[in-house]
Amino acid sequence: MYLCNIMSPKGVFYTVVLIFIVYFSIFTFVLYPAPEFFHLAPETVDRLVESAPNFQWFIRIGGSWTYASF
Repeated sequence: MYLCNIMSPKGVFYTVVLIFIVYFSIFTFVLYPAPEFFHLAPETVDRLVESAPNFQWFIRIGGSWTYASF
């Protein structure tokens, strides 16, 4: 709504599309090629799941957050 108040509808459209293009470009060229740098190690995820079993699915999803954000 904020963008709609300060920009024309065409400007809002191009801004939102630009945000998606930038994100998908970053994912393609930075995040996807190097998951071992951005994701938690499987041992770390297992240890965190053991310490907080009620949040196991949040921890597992957060362990590979780049794929979840895609």
